[in-house]
Amino acid sequence: MSTHIGRRTFATIHYSELDNAFIMAVTGHKKESSFLKYVNKSNDSHVDPIMHYY
Repeated sequence: MSTHIGRRTFATIHYSELDNAFIMAVTGHKKESSFLKYVNKSNDSHVDPIMHYY
């Protein structure tokens, strides 16, 4: 596993729970538009079923 996976998982799980500015500080994003693309990529469609399972 890489640190990128950890950051991405953190951002995806906490997107609707924490302030975007805080998550952006953790992930290193400067622009909110880049951050929003980061957490909403189309190839992450498998994340929602897994999160609902756990």
